[in-house]
Amino acid sequence: MKLCELIRVKQGRSRADVASDAKLAPSQVCWIETGRFVPYDVQLARLAEALGYIGQPQNLLKDTSDLFREVPDGPAA
Repeated sequence: MKLCELIRVKQGRSRADVASDAKLAPSQVCWIETGRFVPYDVQLARLAEALGYIGQPQNLLKDTSDLFREVPDGPAA
């Protein structure tokens, strides 16, 4: 699961809702979350803003299991 999907799900929001806020098509949000589409920097920045994410927008494309490996004493993958 990509970080962008994890954030969206934790917020209880639909892909269509996030897509509307980010000025993207719902299918694009789906493709970004599944790794089928790599968005342009401007699209990724809009997605980050729509999700309220304040980190580096590129991090939204990281797989969450990779993020846990970066945390000392994080959960075992």
